[in-house]
Amino acid sequence: MSETTENLLLCEPWISLAQAAKVFPPARSGRPVSASCLWRWAKEGVRIPSGRRVHLEALLIVSRFVTSEQAVRRFILAIQPGESDRPQTSPEGETFRFRKERTSSAPLRDPDLHPVPVPDLPEGFEEFWDRWPQKIGKKEAIRFWIALAPSPEVREEIDRNLVLRLIDGYWEKPENHDQDNFIAACYLRDRKWEETTVGRMNPATI
Repeated sequence: MSETTENLLLCEPWISLAQAAKVFPPARSGRPVSASCLWRWAKEGVRIPSGRRVHLEALLIVSRFVTSEQAVRRFILAIQPGESDRPQTSPEGETFRFRKERTSSAPLRDPDLHPVPVPDLPEGFEEFWDRWPQKIGKKEAIRFWIALAPSPEVREEIDRNLVLRLIDGYWEKPENHDQDNFIAACYLRDRKWEETTVGRMNPATI
């Protein structure tokens, strides 16, 4: 975050990440956008077609992150595709990429006749993986998720625990830099969402 945007945010009314999340429509699965998702947008940013990363402006105030409605608007506008992000077209209106494929000797693949298979993920895993900050060992994590077969209540408990860990900066603390803490499969195997030493902050502050 640049000094200019930081100064803007300092002068604007703050809202929590949970309040800011309500501005966005539900995700693909129909679940509402969570505070952990906004935390990830602030920390890691969102890559736009030009290759640049856009970050949501946020400030760390004591033990929690805040942003503003104005910062959310700036973020939404910044991730909109510009002219340079759109496919180049010929005067006839066809994309150059399509023209190249059409004149190629290789036969075109009809997506309706030959759909690309997409492996089914166990229920709830996609949302869990979206929230997990370190994308390490996805196959192992899927295996433990299937073995766990978490109920909707347990999935909600896991989601809340991850939100608390993210906002509390759990993975950034030196005492938590053990490798197992960054592997989703270990988190599921050891049922770490049940740990009482994590997330002692008031849930109403998330």
